[in-house]
Amino acid sequence: MLIAPTTPGDRRKRIAEATSGIFYYVSVQGVTGQRTTLPVDLQTQVRQIKTATGRPVLVGFGISQPAHVREVCSYADGAIVGSAIVRRMAEAHSTGVSRQDLIRTTVDQVRSLTS
Repeated sequence: MLIAPTTPGDRRKRIAEATSGIFYYVSVQGVTGQRTTLPVDLQTQVRQIKTATGRPVLVGFGISQPAHVREVCSYADGAIVGSAIVRRMAEAHSTGVSRQDLIRTTVDQVRSLTS
């Protein structure tokens, strides 16, 4: 289930009660996409959710750089990188690369984000 910065405490509690797996924390207000910085209160938000629920928290929205992934994974249980990967795939596809090369490019990008 998703929890956002704007999710009120009582709703967070109801979400926690209805969830048996992980939480996807939407790290920013607005639309997904790459950003240059992470929210200043991100670590506090993640720790509050983890403490309140005892469940793993993954962070998404705006995660696009290796430094973001390292920082987020220092206090969250994982980082979700969607827009950066989709953008890279679209760029590669627009050049007419083969499906195999597109897959290779995507795998390389994921590796670069985790190194």
